[in-house]
Amino acid sequence: MGFLVRGIAVLVGAANAFWLVTNGDRDMLAALSRSEILLILLAAALAGLVASALLLGRIRTVPEGRLFLRYAIAVLAVCFGGALLGALLPFVGLLSERPLPFIALLIDPFAPTADQLASIPGASLLGAIVGMVLGIIEGLFLAFFVVGINIADRREAN
Repeated sequence: MGFLVRGIAVLVGAANAFWLVTNGDRDMLAALSRSEILLILLAAALAGLVASALLLGRIRTVPEGRLFLRYAIAVLAVCFGGALLGALLPFVGLLSERPLPFIALLIDPFAPTADQLASIPGASLLGAIVGMVLGIIEGLFLAFFVVGINIADRREAN
């Protein structure tokens, strides 16, 4: 179960990161350089792995029959992963070669580097709020699958 949940978390994080960075524009996605793609994938993988570790650590301790508690833990883990990804995206924008749409809303790409560095905490907070909202929305749907996988895994173990 662990590998499946970790893989799904990283894929969901990557999809969210690319959507936030490119605003869903496929041409913008094709125009990204390898270094920008690598930065986005690293941020998504970090957020996905931390969220899945939180989820797997907590959901295994829930006693049998507490379905709503498992669902709530899964929703909160996806929400936390979204917040972490949103907080990491301003750093991706700071290191990218050109302004990226969502990140340009958070950090002025044409400001001097010192001003960009000074705006990182506020931009990370705003990005975390956006990521948290998206995480809650996605978590309400994705948690059904995670709880179903957890129940099936427990039945196989018995």
